[in-house]
Amino acid sequence: MLTRTINLSATGAQIKIDLPMRVGEILWLSLPMPVSWRHRNFTDQSYDTYCKIIWADNAQPPESGSIGVRFISDNKANARRKKSERQVGDEAVGQQLEKRREERFSVPIEFTIQCLDEFGRSLFSESTVTETISRKGACLLTQQEINVGDIIMVLARQDGFKSLALVRGVFTGKDGINRINVEFSGNQYIF
Repeated sequence: MLTRTINLSATGAQIKIDLPMRVGEILWLSLPMPVSWRHRNFTDQSYDTYCKIIWADNAQPPESGSIGVRFISDNKANARRKKSERQVGDEAVGQQLEKRREERFSVPIEFTIQCLDEFGRSLFSESTVTETISRKGACLLTQQEINVGDIIMVLARQDGFKSLALVRGVFTGKDGINRINVEFSGNQYIF
């Protein structure tokens, strides 16, 4: 997603957003930096870093909201990713089912998923089907290698549904087919 900074300091930034974001999420930022701010490497035109959302002011479309982020080290981001990955697997999935905010339904719905790079460009597209679905998320079958924390685009053309989604869990079922648990971050699926 391409956006603009509203305010920038040495430890964080305020960023304009068009999509709902939640406090605590980790983002990867690539910020263009003027030459006078380049202290590590004078040839790099951008500062690439992880950041943690510390506050979010989500607005309803077509209005824009903003988020406040604190820059964090690669080590902190990797530690958080490893903690998330430890929760992946059949046991974690069973525990997550008990904690669900909304009931999921075992309804097969045709979806197209697109994995996006950090600039929002599609890396691949795959036609698939849901194993379970709710208004806020789904479990999708996949043949691709997708990781926890990846942002993907999900589309259900038959229903006119399209949303960015955060991959919350990755596991292989007893049938040997990979599955991803995703949380819709742009829209809610309407049955």
